Amino acid sequence: MQEKEHLQDCLDYVAARASRHSVADWTDGNFIDLSEDIQKETGVLIHRNTLKRLFGKVQAGVESRPQKDTRNALARYAGFEDWGQFVTQNELRKLEIVRIETEREKNKPEITSEELEEDGNPNFRGDSTSNWMVGIVMLLIMVGAFYYWKTKTGIKSKAMYPTSQILQRQVPLQNC
Repeated sequence: MQEKEHLQDCLDYVAARASRHSVADWTDGNFIDLSEDIQKETGVLIHRNTLKRLFGKVQAGVESRPQKDTRNALARYAGFEDWGQFVTQNELRKLEIVRIETEREKNKPEITSEELEEDGNPNFRGDSTSNWMVGIVMLLIMVGAFYYWKTKTGIKSKAMYPTSQILQRQVPLQNC
């Protein structure tokens, strides 16, 4: 792991201890307070502008590595004996994270193709009974829509207009 990554991890510890706010929201006063807290606890004064530069609040012209005393003070403020112990512990912590993730991946249960069809396939529709029911409901909706459309548009069925008409005439009855 590179020194830059260790420094960022250490700064994360320092920020977590110093404030509940995001470093992005820190003002000049927060850096002054942090500088004073570090000096009280470690006996090393880290100027607020140095802290701002380390935390990325001020752009530095050239990327530089903090001095050994600054790194030691940050590590002590973060709860470690010195920078060397922090780096060692940080390496072990990262290795443990990798080990846990690898172990988690190794212990994942195998998924069979049948389980994949049921769980992961969006085209899987379940049992055939539900498929039939969906089909019947869709058919009823289509038939209902057809009859609704037919009555709205005025189209009449041929059965309502028979082709032959029965004519009835009344024949007067004669007295015979």
